[in-house]
Amino acid sequence: MKKPNRKLILSILLLIFISIPHPVSAKEEELTTEQAKSILNIIIDKTYTLLTYSSSPWIYPVDGIITSPYGPRESSIDGFHHGLDISAVENSPVHASKSGIISKAEFNEMVGNVVCINHSDGFQTMYAHNNKLLVKVGDNVEQNDVIALSGNTGLLSRGAHVHFEIRTNNGTNSLNPMNYLPAKSKINPSK
Repeated sequence: MKKPNRKLILSILLLIFISIPHPVSAKEEELTTEQAKSILNIIIDKTYTLLTYSSSPWIYPVDGIITSPYGPRESSIDGFHHGLDISAVENSPVHASKSGIISKAEFNEMVGNVVCINHSDGFQTMYAHNNKLLVKVGDNVEQNDVIALSGNTGLLSRGAHVHFEIRTNNGTNSLNPMNYLPAKSKINPSK
């Protein structure tokens, strides 16, 4: 991942510092050095995160509405939904969210036709419930390549959509894809 520009970070920090209200009378409390350092560290962390993820290297696999977000969900086998469900008309193209190597392209009874991609930065992505797979294990894919056609396969599917996951540690830790994907306005919070 490209590191943020140091001059840009310092410029943003200066703008943030200027915008923070400062004491104007002797009665108002001054910040201690430790408090000021703590605030500055928070600003630096938030600025770094903003600059790192504002131009996301990830893309959505399909253009649709998020019908089920990442997080607790009673209908999931373990009570937790480890990815996003994104609505898609059946047989819509499913795109690789990032470049990588196909590590799985097979049918699974629970999630149907599934594709998994290993990315060079240690992340893995999964695309489930597809109608048709267009890649095989070992294929190199570029971001935005069509890897499958969306569908409604597997016992866990309740309609045409793409179940999309981002994982680390060889697929053992799921991450909230919304923390990595660009901001999206089409979210259906009712599910």
